[in-house]
Amino acid sequence: MSKKTYLMQTRKSYEQYFFRCKIPKVLDKTFTQKDFTVSLKCNLYNICKFISMNLYQITQSIFNEVREGYMKDITLDDVKSILRDKVRQTLKHIQFYEWDTNKWSEKELQDRITEIDKKDKKLIERLQKDFKGTTAHLAKE
Repeated sequence: MSKKTYLMQTRKSYEQYFFRCKIPKVLDKTFTQKDFTVSLKCNLYNICKFISMNLYQITQSIFNEVREGYMKDITLDDVKSILRDKVRQTLKHIQFYEWDTNKWSEKELQDRITEIDKKDKKLIERLQKDFKGTTAHLAKE
């Protein structure tokens, strides 16, 4: 199996991997760049391959949402932030699995739930703002 184009490796001695994403030409005006990279913070090929495939699916989902007009105000920094968060979560999960420390505490669970609730509220507010802008534009026509 050959390496995917969205997984690239540095030429340094420690050979860290990166996720490289080409932005579709349809979205050139939205994102102003042709591509971007996000560090996978790992040097093991199998793990990086798994993470990069997940990141690829996430970016394709985001790009589809932008094309359909649901995420009009999203920036490239927002996309990178989402991907970095996913890398961090995946690496943490892999470490728990490998070290058999997949233990959880009630406080950490509540903190995570609170964090997710805040992110959900922000996303809902953004979507409502986009929806109001779209309906106002349609009402003028």
